[in-house]
Amino acid sequence: MVDVVDNDLMTGPTGEAEHDITGDEPGTRLRAALRRVVRAYERHPNFYRLVTVLDVRTDPAVGEVYARFASRFGDALRDALEDTAADDAEAIALMTSALLG
Repeated sequence: MVDVVDNDLMTGPTGEAEHDITGDEPGTRLRAALRRVVRAYERHPNFYRLVTVLDVRTDPAVGEVYARFASRFGDALRDALEDTAADDAEAIALMTSALLG
């Protein structure tokens, strides 16, 4: 599951891995990251369903895998907001994750 973050969620329009989301403004970088998330979920709709199911499971092993995924996803969002105050970037990443499910 964590591999999907590396292989799909942070993939550019050509399918090449782009770990750096570039742009002049944090909002531009965040929009680019979110567009990649949406494209990844469009390519793999069952992955989105899996994430929503795993989010509510109480099994510790499942929780560990989900926590790694959520951490990597949050890191990617915060990376897009590198010029933003740490507290603000954390709040934006949290809200974005909540809105996506």
